[in-house]
Amino acid sequence: MLPWEIKKILRNNWGLPAVLAVFGFWSVMIYFAAQKSPAQVLATANSFWHVLGTLSIGFLILAMTAKIFILDKEEGVKEVILTARHGRTKVFLTRLGAAGLCALFMVLLLTAIQLAGAALAVSPGEFTEVVRSCAASLPYVLAGSVLFSIFAACVCAIFQSHTSTVILCGLLYGLTFLLRGKLLTDFSIEWFLEKGFFSYAIRSNEITDEPQLLQLVIWYMILIAGTVLLTRKLQGRRHEL
Repeated sequence: MLPWEIKKILRNNWGLPAVLAVFGFWSVMIYFAAQKSPAQVLATANSFWHVLGTLSIGFLILAMTAKIFILDKEEGVKEVILTARHGRTKVFLTRLGAAGLCALFMVLLLTAIQLAGAALAVSPGEFTEVVRSCAASLPYVLAGSVLFSIFAACVCAIFQSHTSTVILCGLLYGLTFLLRGKLLTDFSIEWFLEKGFFSYAIRSNEITDEPQLLQLVIWYMILIAGTVLLTRKLQGRRHEL
């Protein structure tokens, strides 16, 4: 069942065009950086996840992995799925697993694009530095991406609307780009809006030096656990479990 759910996600029409667009845009960024100086190329290569990578993985997750939770309704087979008396919970958990695994795959694919662009424009020594920087930030990117994919999937399951999911999750995801955490009071509402969502972890340029990292990790666990439990409760009330 898991391979089938993964196949449904990867067959989404947005996947290939989005990846090609990222590759093209990244190539242009590296090219223009190379016109300035080697130092600028190195800085650009190390900044992939600060903006471009974060926006790209957010789009891919919202466009591809979250939609799997609304496909039954769109394809007119929801009632058939609901008749699976002992399999509905298994289907839900399998789809969460598929969403998380696809998010991991997308992160690794985007990381390959980052390193490919850097390899063409920097010296071998500088490329080693890029790889080290990438390896240091990758755990945060992977964790944030998987958690965001699960969160978006649960929101889609709650609202039964892909459009509502994209709007709500996209708004929360983008707040980290709009607010300035260094100018905010710790644990204020604005602080949580800027750092309390998974896009802050995916950006990875500030979280590695975050003094409240432990508190943020605890908050992320509470947020994802609460979202999953709420989803299960609402599904139970709708007799979807």
